[in-house]
Amino acid sequence: MVNSKQTMNQLSTLVMLLAGALLYCATRASIAADSGSLGATWQQPKPAEVQARLTGWLDQQKVDAAVRAEAMERWSHGISTATDSKGTDVLGSLVAALAVVDPRINPVLEYTRAGGVDAARPDVQWLSGEKLAPLERNNLRLLLGRRLVQLQLFDEALEQMAGLEPSDVVDPAGLLFYSGLAHHRLLHREEGLTAIARLLERRDELPARYAALASLMDADLRQLKDESLDHISRRMEDIQRRLDQGRTEPKVRELEDGVVKSLDKMIKQLEDQMAASNAAASLQPAAPAQDSMPASGKGPGLVTKKAIGKNTEWGDLPPKDRQETLQEIGRDFPANYRDVIEDYFRELADTKPTEP
Repeated sequence: MVNSKQTMNQLSTLVMLLAGALLYCATRASIAADSGSLGATWQQPKPAEVQARLTGWLDQQKVDAAVRAEAMERWSHGISTATDSKGTDVLGSLVAALAVVDPRINPVLEYTRAGGVDAARPDVQWLSGEKLAPLERNNLRLLLGRRLVQLQLFDEALEQMAGLEPSDVVDPAGLLFYSGLAHHRLLHREEGLTAIARLLERRDELPARYAALASLMDADLRQLKDESLDHISRRMEDIQRRLDQGRTEPKVRELEDGVVKSLDKMIKQLEDQMAASNAAASLQPAAPAQDSMPASGKGPGLVTKKAIGKNTEWGDLPPKDRQETLQEIGRDFPANYRDVIEDYFRELADTKPTEP
């Protein structure tokens, strides 16, 4: 009986120790999971929080029961049919609900769903109206900016999202991701790194595609050097993108001029390096003669001058022979040297021989 009680006590103690160990491990795991979010400057709201904002907005609009019910039905439908593995498209669902009350949103909503690069962008000047609620204005700007990034209209996207903070919208992760992507493609190094760094404050909570692409963009911008060949090449790609979109505004010409200046600068640096290398090579001392005495040989070392006549000047050559000679010479030189060569021989032909 004693042994049985001792065994039970031992088992109870063991169970308590195991429970304590499991609780400790669970606590440490929770802390480790949240460590990536410690000090984060933003937080992604839950769908329930966004729904609360929507209902508050509907109360302010004083809509009737039927309109309110339709708006809530659109919201619920958007949330229930979302397929995002890390949450739902609360932004699209919210704007769809807002459009039930404010019909001005419908053209914008349609454009963000199916509008292409060549499609006319809807008028959104009314978004600057003072009476417009921030919930409507800010999130509609983000939705439009997101679509413009997807269409590779990066300048326009940044213009739409300018000034927006994560706390202003219901999808702060989307705001930071698409802002970072636009800055990355436009080679805005500091702005891109700032947006990406803030996005990755909550890396573990992001959709997988956001986290993966943000990490790649961060590494890419960090190694990119201004005026490098890679930097120039990407600027040329950006110009090509704009031209493919049929854009010929002054901004494109400004970018083209910048690329030309960068190429000229790089060519000048290469020429200077080659000139310095050649100068250094010319300063290398030649190998001295093995003996300081005159070279041995017979005779006084005089060379008999040979009369070559006066009819061998370049100008005395028949035109056909002269042309053939020019072609032979020009064959071994770059094309831009041909004019110099021709001018030289033309001047030589006009020079009269000097009598001895």
